Amino acid sequence: MLGMEDAVARLAEESRKNIVVNPADYTRGGLLFCGVCGEPKETVVEVGGKSIVARCLCRCGMDAREQARADELRKLQDEAKKDWLRGFESFTFSADNGQNPTMAFARKYVDRWDAILAERLSFTLSGGVGCGKTYAAAAIANAILDKGYRAWMVTAPALVERMGWEEYDSTMNRLKVFELVVIDDLGAERGTDFAKQKIFEAIDARKNAGLPTIVTTNLDMERDDPDLGYQRILSRLKGFAPQFRCRGEDLRANEGKAKRSLFREMMS
Repeated sequence: MLGMEDAVARLAEESRKNIVVNPADYTRGGLLFCGVCGEPKETVVEVGGKSIVARCLCRCGMDAREQARADELRKLQDEAKKDWLRGFESFTFSADNGQNPTMAFARKYVDRWDAILAERLSFTLSGGVGCGKTYAAAAIANAILDKGYRAWMVTAPALVERMGWEEYDSTMNRLKVFELVVIDDLGAERGTDFAKQKIFEAIDARKNAGLPTIVTTNLDMERDDPDLGYQRILSRLKGFAPQFRCRGEDLRANEGKAKRSLFREMMS
């Protein structure tokens, strides 16, 4: 078993391998100093009456290490976006064109995220086709992931598909532990009892997990749905994800009108 002196000496030797000497570095008082920031790159450790010189990080070295950590975090976030926000990575606040009135609500949600997570608040965003529901929800998911939390956004049809095959366990794990889950376009998966059952299981899992959930849908939760399966789903949502309405116009239709006018101008 190594004594204290031997252990410190070994660590000091390892530090010499990990902290390199640059051409601009210089020696003062027997210790190495950084030629850029002027801070020491060596220090003296007293152990058992013996002085051991070990390398240490100067300001440049600490900055470089923090930058490397930030780069690694960004790399992990980018990889997560490709998996967890597949198809929604570009729906961000920075790319917003300012025409979606729901984005103000979305920004407030992100600003108040710590309180929302602490209180475990969820909501359902309903509205007509093209009013900006999906973009606002995706912008929230992107921002929350950038904060370092786990955020997953998935369309309702894709969620049903994942829960029907070998991805069931991994999908349920995400539903149970991710800090934010966005289920987009609830109702688009209509058609089979299997689909309705899987959607119910997913929403039930989030409700039981007590974690923030966002659901977007064209359905109106205040109206009775003639489909008993969807009555169960909407009833579950009402209990923990109250409805907010997206009152914007059909942004895609407005964009189409602008492009049609431009095309006519070009062809006239």
